[in-house]
Amino acid sequence: MIQIQEIHKSFGRQKVIDGLSISIAKGELVAVLGSSGSGKSVLLKHVAGLLKPDRGKILLDGQDIHGLRGKTLASLRNRMGFLFQGGAMFDSMTVFENVAFPLTERTRLPGEEIRVKVMKELEAVGLSGSEEKYPSQLSGGMIKRAAMARALVRDPEIMMIDEPTTGLDPAIRLAVLKLIDESHKRLKFTGIVVTHEIPSALAIVDHVVFLKAGKVYSKTSGADFLSSSDPVIREFLGGDEGPEICPQKQGG
Repeated sequence: MIQIQEIHKSFGRQKVIDGLSISIAKGELVAVLGSSGSGKSVLLKHVAGLLKPDRGKILLDGQDIHGLRGKTLASLRNRMGFLFQGGAMFDSMTVFENVAFPLTERTRLPGEEIRVKVMKELEAVGLSGSEEKYPSQLSGGMIKRAAMARALVRDPEIMMIDEPTTGLDPAIRLAVLKLIDESHKRLKFTGIVVTHEIPSALAIVDHVVFLKAGKVYSKTSGADFLSSSDPVIREFLGGDEGPEICPQKQGG
């Protein structure tokens, strides 16, 4: 479904993406790992259409997203959801209004149908009863859940998730990862998760893509990545022992 073909991206003299290529199958959930500056978030923004490569192509269902214009581009973007690192909630809006925003701005659904969809999504992320609260009244974990509901309310086919557990305590990090796993199983979206959450995040994904120097260094299962004897991967994981091996993702 997603084909990234030899993309390059520089900011001034800094080369961030250097001939990166990868394919992600329909319905696959992939974790993108790498050291700071390896190109993780820049890759995500390219797939989302927020950045344009200097060279190379990004194809979604065979369509080059950076060659599209007008209604065709808008239709493609409507199939996407994006969970931003900080949640990116509108402070002046309630939780309900935040989650409803993609529907009120980009669809012509009647108000009652919007209300039903929003309340259903809030229930799915465990925020029933919080719809009238403002972001300032929410914990960090609740903000991530509300942002997830907003990203999923239009049933996206493609999800980009940028550092979903940053700044959260361990118990809440695990809860957010469980929510991502449950949402993926429920909606069957094709997803890319940029994360530092090792090994926990690797148990919910189909594959791990490891970036180094703006290229794909490896694509493996989570368990194979954590048990790899490759010295570059061992160094990234923090030594010979590394973190505890994660279980293989279970289907369903």
